Amino acid sequence: MREKEGMGWLFTPSPYPGESFEHFLARFRRANRLSLQGLAELIKMKKNDLTVWEVPSKRKPPNYQQLMVLSGYLKVPVETLSQMLPAQGLQLYLRTRLCGKCYGEKPVHQKIWQLATTTKCEIHLLELLSTCPGCGTEFRLPAKWELGQCERCWLSFVEMGNYQKPVKIN
Repeated sequence: MREKEGMGWLFTPSPYPGESFEHFLARFRRANRLSLQGLAELIKMKKNDLTVWEVPSKRKPPNYQQLMVLSGYLKVPVETLSQMLPAQGLQLYLRTRLCGKCYGEKPVHQKIWQLATTTKCEIHLLELLSTCPGCGTEFRLPAKWELGQCERCWLSFVEMGNYQKPVKIN
Protein backbone atom coordinates (compact mmCIF):
# COMPACT_ATOMS: atom_id res chain seq x y z
CA MET A 1 0.00 0.00 0.00
CA ARG A 2 1.37 3.40 -0.90
CA GLU A 3 1.87 6.07 1.71
CA LYS A 4 -0.24 9.00 0.42
CA GLU A 5 -1.63 7.74 -2.85
CA GLY A 6 -4.84 5.81 -2.47
CA MET A 7 -5.50 6.68 1.17
CA GLY A 8 -8.93 5.11 0.65
CA TRP A 9 -8.45 2.93 3.68
CA LEU A 10 -8.95 5.94 5.95
CA PHE A 11 -12.43 6.54 7.32
CA THR A 12 -13.20 10.22 6.90
CA PRO A 13 -16.09 11.37 9.09
CA SER A 14 -17.59 14.70 8.13
CA PRO A 15 -17.50 17.56 10.61
CA TYR A 16 -20.80 18.74 12.03
CA PRO A 17 -21.65 22.45 11.78
CA GLY A 18 -20.23 24.20 14.84
CA GLU A 19 -18.16 21.20 15.97
CA SER A 20 -14.95 22.00 17.82
CA PHE A 21 -11.66 21.16 16.12
CA GLU A 22 -10.37 18.94 18.93
CA HIS A 23 -13.56 16.89 19.04
CA PHE A 24 -13.52 16.36 15.27
CA LEU A 25 -9.84 15.39 15.26
CA ALA A 26 -10.51 12.83 17.99
CA ARG A 27 -13.53 11.44 16.06
CA PHE A 28 -11.24 10.98 13.06
CA ARG A 29 -8.67 9.19 15.21
CA ARG A 30 -11.28 6.88 16.75
CA ALA A 31 -12.87 6.09 13.37
CA ASN A 32 -9.45 4.93 12.18
CA ARG A 33 -8.34 3.33 15.46
CA LEU A 34 -5.38 5.71 15.65
CA SER A 35 -3.63 6.84 18.81
CA LEU A 36 -2.17 10.33 18.93
CA GLN A 37 1.22 8.77 18.16
CA GLY A 38 -0.25 6.81 15.25
CA LEU A 39 -1.84 9.91 13.74
CA ALA A 40 1.37 11.89 14.25
CA GLU A 41 3.34 9.23 12.37
CA LEU A 42 0.76 9.04 9.59
CA ILE A 43 0.79 12.77 8.92
CA LYS A 44 4.49 13.17 9.76
CA MET A 45 4.05 15.65 12.58
CA LYS A 46 5.13 15.75 16.21
CA LYS A 47 2.89 14.03 18.73
CA ASN A 48 3.28 17.04 21.05
CA ASP A 49 1.70 19.30 18.41
CA LEU A 50 -1.34 17.05 18.18
CA THR A 51 -1.57 16.78 21.96
CA VAL A 52 -1.92 20.54 22.42
CA TRP A 53 -4.47 20.75 19.60
CA GLU A 54 -6.78 18.55 21.68
CA VAL A 55 -6.54 21.02 24.60
CA PRO A 56 -8.01 24.32 23.39
CA SER A 57 -6.90 26.23 26.50
CA LYS A 58 -3.27 25.66 25.45
CA ARG A 59 -3.93 28.20 22.67
CA LYS A 60 -1.51 26.59 20.22
CA PRO A 61 -3.68 25.84 17.19
CA PRO A 62 -2.23 24.32 14.05
CA ASN A 63 -0.66 26.79 11.64
CA TYR A 64 -1.75 27.09 8.01
CA GLN A 65 0.83 24.60 6.75
CA GLN A 66 -0.23 22.03 9.34
CA LEU A 67 -3.88 22.60 8.43
CA MET A 68 -2.98 21.95 4.78
CA VAL A 69 -1.45 18.59 5.70
CA LEU A 70 -4.41 17.68 7.91
CA SER A 71 -6.83 18.72 5.21
CA GLY A 72 -5.32 16.18 2.83
CA TYR A 73 -5.83 13.30 5.26
CA LEU A 74 -9.10 14.40 6.84
CA LYS A 75 -10.64 15.26 3.45
CA VAL A 76 -11.92 18.54 4.90
CA PRO A 77 -11.12 21.94 3.33
CA VAL A 78 -8.57 24.08 5.17
CA GLU A 79 -11.18 26.84 5.51
CA THR A 80 -13.55 24.47 7.31
CA LEU A 81 -10.81 23.30 9.67
CA SER A 82 -9.87 26.93 10.39
CA GLN A 83 -13.47 27.77 11.26
CA MET A 84 -13.52 24.91 13.77
CA LEU A 85 -10.70 26.49 15.79
CA PRO A 86 -11.38 29.05 18.53
CA ALA A 87 -10.83 32.55 17.16
CA GLN A 88 -7.56 34.15 18.22
CA GLY A 89 -7.96 36.74 20.94
CA LEU A 90 -11.20 35.39 22.36
CA GLN A 91 -11.10 34.31 25.98
CA LEU A 92 -11.87 30.64 26.51
CA TYR A 93 -13.67 29.05 29.42
CA LEU A 94 -11.10 26.62 30.80
CA ARG A 95 -13.47 23.88 31.94
CA THR A 96 -15.28 21.72 29.41
CA ARG A 97 -18.99 22.54 29.05
CA LEU A 98 -21.94 21.15 27.17
CA CYS A 99 -25.64 21.35 26.52
CA GLY A 100 -27.18 17.90 26.89
CA LYS A 101 -30.12 18.79 24.64
CA CYS A 102 -27.78 19.90 21.83
CA TYR A 103 -25.68 16.78 22.31
CA GLY A 104 -28.82 14.71 21.84
CA GLU A 105 -29.39 16.39 18.46
CA LYS A 106 -25.74 16.29 17.34
CA PRO A 107 -23.39 14.13 19.44
CA VAL A 108 -20.43 16.51 19.24
CA HIS A 109 -18.74 19.21 21.29
CA GLN A 110 -19.68 22.65 19.99
CA LYS A 111 -16.96 25.26 19.50
CA ILE A 112 -19.16 27.99 20.98
CA TRP A 113 -19.28 26.19 24.35
CA GLN A 114 -15.56 26.97 24.78
CA LEU A 115 -16.01 30.73 24.82
CA ALA A 116 -15.88 32.47 28.20
CA THR A 117 -18.73 34.72 27.10
CA THR A 118 -21.03 31.76 26.40
CA THR A 119 -22.87 30.74 29.56
CA LYS A 120 -26.06 29.36 28.06
CA CYS A 121 -27.35 27.43 25.11
CA GLU A 122 -28.94 29.96 22.78
CA ILE A 123 -31.00 27.23 21.11
CA HIS A 124 -32.57 25.62 24.18
CA LEU A 125 -32.23 28.59 26.57
CA LEU A 126 -30.56 26.39 29.17
CA GLU A 127 -27.45 27.00 31.27
CA LEU A 128 -24.43 25.04 30.07
CA LEU A 129 -23.16 22.24 32.28
CA SER A 130 -19.52 21.96 33.34
CA THR A 131 -19.99 19.06 35.75
CA CYS A 132 -22.10 15.94 35.72
CA PRO A 133 -25.41 16.67 37.48
CA GLY A 134 -25.47 13.09 38.73
CA CYS A 135 -22.15 12.95 40.57
CA GLY A 136 -20.45 16.35 40.22
CA THR A 137 -17.49 15.10 38.18
CA GLU A 138 -15.98 17.66 35.80
CA PHE A 139 -16.21 16.74 32.13
CA ARG A 140 -13.16 15.40 30.35
CA LEU A 141 -11.67 17.16 27.36
CA PRO A 142 -13.97 16.86 24.32
CA ALA A 143 -11.30 14.79 22.56
CA LYS A 144 -11.92 12.08 25.18
CA TRP A 145 -15.70 11.95 24.66
CA GLU A 146 -15.90 8.50 23.21
CA LEU A 147 -19.06 7.19 24.85
CA GLY A 148 -21.02 10.42 25.42
CA GLN A 149 -21.43 9.90 29.13
CA CYS A 150 -19.93 10.71 32.51
CA GLU A 151 -16.84 8.62 33.10
CA ARG A 152 -17.69 8.18 36.78
CA CYS A 153 -21.45 7.50 37.08
CA TRP A 154 -22.21 6.75 33.39
CA LEU A 155 -25.03 9.28 33.13
CA SER A 156 -25.35 10.04 29.42
CA PHE A 157 -24.79 13.56 28.13
CA VAL A 158 -28.26 13.40 26.58
CA GLU A 159 -29.89 12.56 29.94
CA MET A 160 -27.97 15.45 31.51
CA GLY A 161 -30.12 17.78 29.43
CA ASN A 162 -33.00 16.95 31.78
CA TYR A 163 -31.01 18.48 34.66
CA GLN A 164 -30.06 21.74 32.97
CA LYS A 165 -31.53 24.89 34.45
CA PRO A 166 -33.54 27.22 32.23
CA VAL A 167 -32.01 30.63 31.64
CA LYS A 168 -33.77 33.43 33.47
CA ILE A 169 -34.97 36.00 30.94
CA ASN A 170 -35.13 39.54 32.33
